[in-house]
Amino acid sequence: ILGYEAPYLGTADLIRPGEDRKTADGKTEIVPATLRVKLAKQEIGIGDRLAPAPQHTLERYVPHAPDAPLAGQIVSIYGDGLNAGQNQIVSLNRGARDGVERGHVFALWRSGIATVDTTGDRAV
Repeated sequence: ILGYEAPYLGTADLIRPGEDRKTADGKTEIVPATLRVKLAKQEIGIGDRLAPAPQHTLERYVPHAPDAPLAGQIVSIYGDGLNAGQNQIVSLNRGARDGVERGHVFALWRSGIATVDTTGDRAV
């Protein structure tokens, strides 16, 4: 396992923390936490997980090619896209252990399917 992808769904504020409460008959009642959704980028539903919002840091980097050739594959396209284009974010099956550094820029290619244009007098 390389890791787990956690898509960003939005932000929420904690209104009331959850608790275990004893009822009059001595049973334990679970009271869930209450959140107020501030921003939703995608649908937020039952079963979605929460994580603390990371501190915003401004990282400086200079786009540059790796020192040595590096081969890998795209494992995910940000935003659940079927295809990616220029300046889109993708996840690779390579990381720091493979020599990938902040700012590395990669060339991507895929072998296309050869097709014959039969709409004219000659095949192109």
